[in-house]
Amino acid sequence: MVCRLAVERTGLTHPIVDGALNELEADLSSDASIKSQLEHLTEDLDKIQWDLQGDVDRGKAEHESYMAAFSRARAANALWHAFWEDPFVSAVEAAYEAHAAIGDLVVIERLVEAILEQGS
Repeated sequence: MVCRLAVERTGLTHPIVDGALNELEADLSSDASIKSQLEHLTEDLDKIQWDLQGDVDRGKAEHESYMAAFSRARAANALWHAFWEDPFVSAVEAAYEAHAAIGDLVVIERLVEAILEQGS
């Protein structure tokens, strides 16, 4: 699943993330609180990455630190999108954010193709 790939590749760790991944992989119907918690986590991670970008611009932080924070925020956002009601929009948005997180479109394409082959 693209969300797990993004989480693992970016090193994103958080209990909310672990719980959300478990729910997705077990195909459980989630309660609204998971989506809300993921949204708040994404907002927090976005604030961190924007603050770091400002620090990079002022010469107070390394670009790599900003990119790592950006990638973790995008991984969290991919997971948040995976809980949207419309399955098509959910899948497309999660894949888009996962690509933004890891920057490797080929791996994401292969993963999506494998998932589609399992369903046929």
